[in-house]
Amino acid sequence: MNAKTSWLAIVAVLIGAPACSGGIDTTPSANEGSSTLEVNSKKKPKDCDKHPNKKQCQQEQSNSIAILWGQIPPLPTSGSGGSGGFPEIDPLRMQVFISNSPLSCGDPFGGLDCNEWRVGSGLPPELQVPGTLQLDDPRLNSLVSESWPNIDAPSSCWYGSGGPAPGTVEIREVTDSHLVIALTGVGSPYFDATGVYTVARCP
Repeated sequence: MNAKTSWLAIVAVLIGAPACSGGIDTTPSANEGSSTLEVNSKKKPKDCDKHPNKKQCQQEQSNSIAILWGQIPPLPTSGSGGSGGFPEIDPLRMQVFISNSPLSCGDPFGGLDCNEWRVGSGLPPELQVPGTLQLDDPRLNSLVSESWPNIDAPSSCWYGSGGPAPGTVEIREVTDSHLVIALTGVGSPYFDATGVYTVARCP
């Protein structure tokens, strides 16, 4: 699976549609393959100090973002099947993404570059309050995606993605501008996402 063309599987898992299931498989396989992504193509964050709206710029490219489904730009379609057969989604469902690289509100399902990871979960309205949840709670449809160097081909990288994701998420604070979320026991042999994150809500 190419790291830049994984949006269909990512969306499918996050909204509960049929996709890959079970734990996170970090073993390269024929279904994943080696991506053709060049290592030196890593995304560079904008200089928000020069942006006319510094706060909006920072929100839009935070390493952690939360966006209501109704705010997500239209997704690419798959052939003549429209949205690929996805079920209707509550526009107030909040998709939370936590990563080690800048994320964009304009493209929240964007691909990963080498050595990048992303944890995604969907919070229905009733769970958008302080509390502790298991990431494998079926209501969250959590997903972990990651990319790591291919030692046999230094100019490319492997990509893996799967769910439900193990670990615990503690929602400590929810405001109109951000969430404070603590992750525990989330990761793989290649990364550890344990920590406390201030998650910017997309404007």
